[in-house]
Amino acid sequence: MDLGFNDFPTALTDDELGSVRQLPNFENMLSDIADRYRKNGVDRVGQPIAIPANGNKPDEGWPMILLLHGYGDSHLRYLDRAKLWADLGFVSVAVPGSVPLRSGAFRWDTETIETTQQDLQSIIQSEEFDGLVNRDNIYLLGFSQAALHAILLAAEHPDLYHGVVAVSPGGSMSKKLAVPVLASPSWLRTNVQPELFLSGERMNL
Repeated sequence: MDLGFNDFPTALTDDELGSVRQLPNFENMLSDIADRYRKNGVDRVGQPIAIPANGNKPDEGWPMILLLHGYGDSHLRYLDRAKLWADLGFVSVAVPGSVPLRSGAFRWDTETIETTQQDLQSIIQSEEFDGLVNRDNIYLLGFSQAALHAILLAAEHPDLYHGVVAVSPGGSMSKKLAVPVLASPSWLRTNVQPELFLSGERMNL
């Protein structure tokens, strides 16, 4: 605090603060941190970075993939990945998390996906992509907290997102995922057609 700590989202939610939260003046400290965050947070808001697709543009427009980083990371570390997707024919956008933390680090909302949805749709619907992007062919790639957001967004808005690449999804909203239930052998025999997947190709048995 004496050195000017102003990372309010971390101070508000991070369990690693431990016994600091038990201090009698913690609420006053939290208020001071919030004031500092409001003053400094504006300069920390990240800007998405788009990488144009390589090759010839399809008549209907390029597909788009939005790359969402993990908790406490930065979209700037995803530019190499975005370029790889651009080489595959996607307009690729590295997206900063909705909540600025310390300088150059972001996270996503821990209680709702609506903030993420608004941010992504602002990018997708931007006039910068008019005539370039096929808005019916949008993909999400997320890691960790963002992977969970990507899954939940696609589940809630299947008409808006064509597919998801989710790497190690996790976070405070994991309980919103469907919980698998072990089916009985008799139900499986009656309702499930056995299938074998080999190298991405399906063989019906």
